Amino acid sequence: PYFDFCMSWEDEQGGRQQFFRELNSVESTPELTWIYDAARHKYAILKHAQAGIDSAKNDEEIKPLVWPASYDDLVWIHVGDDLAFDVGGSSACGAKTILVELPKSLGQTAPFRFDTSIKQPAWSTTTKQELEARIKMNEAAKELVTVEINSMERLPIAINQILRDEL
Repeated sequence: PYFDFCMSWEDEQGGRQQFFRELNSVESTPELTWIYDAARHKYAILKHAQAGIDSAKNDEEIKPLVWPASYDDLVWIHVGDDLAFDVGGSSACGAKTILVELPKSLGQTAPFRFDTSIKQPAWSTTTKQELEARIKMNEAAKELVTVEINSMERLPIAINQILRDEL
C-alpha cells in the first residue's frame, strides 16, 4: 500500500491554456506547482472525509484542515520521469522526489527529449528555443531529486530509503 491516490494533470488542466503558452516562452518561468497544489488539496479532502467518518462513529465534531498546521506528518513522495515538471514542481510543494531514468534500451525517451545534440524524434514538435528553455529548467531541478532509480524494481527500495531517512 504505497499510494493513497493517483492524480493526473490531464484531470486538472481545465482553464490552463496560459500555462501551455508560458512553456513556450524562454523569458518566463512557468508555474509548475498547480497540479501538486491540487493533489495536496485532494489529499486534504480525502483526509477530511475520513475524519468525518471517524468522528461520526465517536460522535465528535470535525475540525477544519488548515495547511500546513493541521495536515499531518506523513511523507509525500512524488515519482516521475520529468526533471522540470515532476521533480521541480512537486518539490516546490514539499514532496520528496524519485526520478525514474529508465535505460534507453527500454524505450524510455525522457533523458533524450531535451538534448539539442541528439536528433529529435520525427513526432516531436518542440522548437530549439523550447528545448533550450527545458534544459535550463531541468538543470535547476537536478538538485531537487531525493532519489534516482533506473528500474521500477528499485521503487520500493527508494521509497523505504526516504521513509527511513537513509539519504
